[in-house]
Amino acid sequence: MEKSQLNRVWVFLTAISIFFSSCSEQSSSEQKNTYAQFDFFKEPCAIMSSQVNPSSRSHVEPSHLSQITQGEKVRPQDSERFLSVLLIVELSNGQQVQCSSSLIADDVLLTAGHCLEGAKKAMAVFYPDITCQSGYRRQQHAIQARQFKIHPDYIKHKQIQNEEDENPDLAVVKLVKSAPLNYVRLGLHEDASINGDLLLLGYGRTQPEKTLAGALFQTKIEKENYKIFHYNLIIDQRNKGGFCQGDSGGAVLMRTDVEIDKKAEEVFNIVGVNSLVLKSNNSKYANPCNNYGSAVMVQPYLSWINSQLE
Repeated sequence: MEKSQLNRVWVFLTAISIFFSSCSEQSSSEQKNTYAQFDFFKEPCAIMSSQVNPSSRSHVEPSHLSQITQGEKVRPQDSERFLSVLLIVELSNGQQVQCSSSLIADDVLLTAGHCLEGAKKAMAVFYPDITCQSGYRRQQHAIQARQFKIHPDYIKHKQIQNEEDENPDLAVVKLVKSAPLNYVRLGLHEDASINGDLLLLGYGRTQPEKTLAGALFQTKIEKENYKIFHYNLIIDQRNKGGFCQGDSGGAVLMRTDVEIDKKAEEVFNIVGVNSLVLKSNNSKYANPCNNYGSAVMVQPYLSWINSQLE
């Protein structure tokens, strides 16, 4: 390894070792629905308008498109659209929140546990954009949840004190019927080690104050910009793309070589589930979306996840 590469690795590891003491947790990275009248469970789609009506959830400012930070929008014709599912959750107080999720069986989604805290009902959207202009229609592209379960060891608002702290921020959502056949049933990465670039997918936003638009975005994370610990995957988002509010529950994916019908093929497996972003005391990185992201590794929890598929 060249000296410049070694220096880069050292700088990143040093930053990782101190970021827990210099950052505070953005405890909930799901995106609250800020439009007072629009009901995701009743309206057929979201109407785009150049004039935002703050009292109506059906109007979304085009310049405020939510997205993975520094990412690219996934179009209806892109294959990546079949790797992520938008999850709309209604809480017991009537508030609706947005999260991301992944299909791991015909009728089961994997997402973040905090997305379902106090949940009354949930709905999965199998379309990369919920605006009317995109072609989305709720009755055609959404499926109601029949059951959801949070990992029993998840602790609400637990503060991460160091990189080895454990808090299984995971949940599964079971649907009333099978997902569309063209959506990929993603596998779970069974190895504790990861060595390769990662793909992040989510329906979140670039800035905490940006307006929800419900569009799927993607970004690639190179292997020198993340660090694996036993329970956590920490992503350096200071100069690259990453997760933001609304991306909670979204998958961290890695390409894996598998043998299918005696032929070697590359498939995506889930290595982690986005849990939170962290604020920094450094004003340069005051926006938590431009600081560090933390995802829960799936490998330590394979037994629990697989038990939910039985």
